[in-house]
Amino acid sequence: MKIQAWVRGFWITCVALASSSANGFSPAINMDAPPQTQELLLLAGGALPLCSSINTKACTGTPPIGRRDAPDKFISDANGQRVLEVVDFNASKSADSKAIYRQFVVMARTAHFVRTGKMVQRPRIGILTSAASDPFDPVDFYLGAFKHAGAEPQWLPLDPAVRISFGSDCSKIASARSALTGEPDRSDVYPDLAKTQRNFCVDRAQLSKTLADLDGLFFNGGDQSLSKATWFDGTKPIAEFALLQARLKAQTLAIGGTSAGTAVMSQAAMITNGTSALALTRGAQARLPPPLDCTRKRSCPEGLLEDDLTYEASGGLGLFTFGILDTHFAARSRQGRLARLLIDSKTRYGFGVDETTALIVATVRGGVRLRTIGAGSVWIFDSRGAQDAAKLSKQAHLLNAGTTLAWPPDDSQ
Repeated sequence: MKIQAWVRGFWITCVALASSSANGFSPAINMDAPPQTQELLLLAGGALPLCSSINTKACTGTPPIGRRDAPDKFISDANGQRVLEVVDFNASKSADSKAIYRQFVVMARTAHFVRTGKMVQRPRIGILTSAASDPFDPVDFYLGAFKHAGAEPQWLPLDPAVRISFGSDCSKIASARSALTGEPDRSDVYPDLAKTQRNFCVDRAQLSKTLADLDGLFFNGGDQSLSKATWFDGTKPIAEFALLQARLKAQTLAIGGTSAGTAVMSQAAMITNGTSALALTRGAQARLPPPLDCTRKRSCPEGLLEDDLTYEASGGLGLFTFGILDTHFAARSRQGRLARLLIDSKTRYGFGVDETTALIVATVRGGVRLRTIGAGSVWIFDSRGAQDAAKLSKQAHLLNAGTTLAWPPDDSQ
């Protein structure tokens, strides 16, 4: 059942979306023919909590037994194996978080079907943790989350330090990472993951092979600048990035992200820092973001405050082509900074995704469809003719959970 309404310049279509069945298969997918509508991008706004041995507040009952915090030394069990963070998907309080992870698994299943003509119970989903200053820390969580959500997950151990080390000295990944992030070497805390990463670095051909075999690739939260630097040397992409682009274009790979993993998808200017308050008073600056805690450390670059709005003018990965993406939107009052950046960068559309919410991008015959799932909304800004960022920040079109939107809107032609 569909209900259409003209809402502030857009046709908004409210639909009753069928939920996935118990085994995760979507009843909307016809397995006897290629899907006429295929969802390819899942862009979450951050805060997708699941019950785990670390995030005990997200549990409905007794949390699972496992690693309790981010250790500063190697912690082993009775068999000498590293103690893992353990996820209990079913005991998680947030139904919306669970639905978003499951939705991405459904999207990966569909991509596998388009590629092979066969359905798969557990699609292969790669987990990229390169947005974290310590890329080892989130690995256990995401592997557990997507395993419980119905996938066969695997860690893709690529990050900026590995990219830099390709073809040189893979024994120096840790020092390269410390130079990039300022974080200490964590290889002795996660020796199993560090070994996997070194082996991956030595055999670069694994990257192309893995990208060719995956059904989905999920980008974690953290720092979107690190996410971009995983695939780009400055403004030049690594060779393997073309394979990722080609598979998305061929609709044989689903791509998802949360927080920084969403922000990095922008083809237009990529937000890298800033609050709405300073954005509205000082504008946007196309320069590197200031160092963390630079006010206290007295290390802020000249002309830049710690909370200034900065952006990457060349954009992010360019996999989302419709405008600028921002995340944690309502929770962190980011309307002002997105509006300011749209005007300053001369970008027409901006999309702000709320926490525990995802914007899903689908191809349909003759165009693109956007829809929202989760606890909040997607805020869509149209800066055409706008000159006042404060005024624009109060003129969002809300795409609430359960609603879809044909893109582009009729008046954008």
